[in-house]
Amino acid sequence: MVDAGAKPLVTITGVTGFIGSQVCLSFLDCGEFRVRGTVRDTKNEAKMAPLRRAFGEHFAKMEFVEADLLNAESIAQAVAGSTYVVHTASPVDFRLPTDEIVKIAVEGTMAVMKACSASGVKRCVVTSSMAAVCAMAQTDKPNIDTGFYDESCWSNPARPEGLMGYTKSKTLAEKAAWDYVQSLPEDQRFELVTICPTMVLGPTLLSEHLSSGMMVLGYMNGSKTECSPGEMGVVDVRDVAKQHLEAVRRPDAANQRFISYAERKRFIDIAQDLHDAFASKGFSVCNKLKEGVAEKDARVNN
Repeated sequence: MVDAGAKPLVTITGVTGFIGSQVCLSFLDCGEFRVRGTVRDTKNEAKMAPLRRAFGEHFAKMEFVEADLLNAESIAQAVAGSTYVVHTASPVDFRLPTDEIVKIAVEGTMAVMKACSASGVKRCVVTSSMAAVCAMAQTDKPNIDTGFYDESCWSNPARPEGLMGYTKSKTLAEKAAWDYVQSLPEDQRFELVTICPTMVLGPTLLSEHLSSGMMVLGYMNGSKTECSPGEMGVVDVRDVAKQHLEAVRRPDAANQRFISYAERKRFIDIAQDLHDAFASKGFSVCNKLKEGVAEKDARVNN
């Protein structure tokens, strides 16, 4: 049996988030690491109680530290002593003004990058988003019928069509991470991996409001009466979590960018799946298709 103290320490930021909690559980379940998770307030039972239930016997074995994305010192203290860092924490609140969401995402990511340098971290995995991939200028996008989005594609914050706040925040934060590592002397660079999920669906370990679950909630609580004719790429949150784990485990993942994508689904099909599963249980699930033609876009190369 491997001595727990001999296992490498991985610090995971944002473990009270939808993706972060599942990422943390994946690392705990695999048993290969000591796990430290960052939270804003360890005394906030509304945040901690769901993790206690979800992690079970693992909960007592991991370490929780308080950290805030806009407090670089707290991030540095959280990262100290880590071999690996997985940075999942980033604002997913579409109500925030663009300047505010960009500030939190970029400054938080830069605090993590600098903390990794200061602590001699071997590899950092950053949760980015497909939002940092596909919001290109219309003239630069892949051909709708024959082209594909892949990891070489980058959203353009300066595109003439404009960019919503969340998309801009994810794009600039990921770019800042890559630029920072590249700016370091070669012998001081740590390995960087970024994960860019499409729309993340699946079970939650939390009990509070989830920004990423608002679409599903809208279909199930009767607030939506019609489904858009559009479609989108989707991926299960548990697969996203496993991808973060493998991004740490696999030597050949170093310094690469990965899109996290399972399939492309129409909104009406997502709603119909929910209707089939929950309408009989009393939920008022929308499954009517709104008239109109869906805007076409290139596919994801998987």
